[in-house]
Amino acid sequence: MDHESFLSELAETYTLAKRLEQERDEAREAAALVPELLEALEAMADYYAHLVNTGDAGQWNPEEDDVIIKSRAAIAKTKGVQP
Repeated sequence: MDHESFLSELAETYTLAKRLEQERDEAREAAALVPELLEALEAMADYYAHLVNTGDAGQWNPEEDDVIIKSRAAIAKTKGVQP
C-alpha cells in the first residue's frame, strides 16, 4: 500500500470512528430518557383510564381501549414483564 492510499484509508477509518462515537453518545442520551418517558407514559395511561372511569366521557372499559392496551404493553415490555 502506498503512502497516499494509507493516508486515505486512515482518514476514512478516523471519520467512521468519529461517526460511531457520535452515534454511541446519541444512543446513550436516548437510553437515559427511557425512565422519564416510561414514567410519563404510565402517568398518562393511568390518568386516561381514570378519566374514562369517571363516566364523564361515556361508559366503557378503558383497559379494552387500544390506546391503553398499547401503552400497558409498552410499559410492560420496557420493565421486562408480561402485560
